[in-house]
Amino acid sequence: MKRITVTTSLTLIHAIISWLLFLKSLSYGMHRFDTSELPSLGEKIINVISAVLLWPIFYPLARWGGRAFHNIFQGLLGYIPLIINSFIWALAIYWVLERIMIKKNT
Repeated sequence: MKRITVTTSLTLIHAIISWLLFLKSLSYGMHRFDTSELPSLGEKIINVISAVLLWPIFYPLARWGGRAFHNIFQGLLGYIPLIINSFIWALAIYWVLERIMIKKNT
């Protein structure tokens, strides 16, 4: 039961943080859209962190999936790859934390 609760919590936290960073990165890009300004260092950092958090599922599908991705995951269905991606991250984080606790107890 503990594993399910921790994994679900980590999944939701990761999904929220990933989505907020993605939206922030997008809003920075749209703000500069009509100007020829280069992105600031902060914008670049947010963009990279967002891209890393959206790997291994969401970012590649959205970037290289093309029209098929957007046709399949329209509207609220677009959250499915995000949740799957965050679930993978949650499992990895839980596994690492579990290994740390095992080493700490031995």
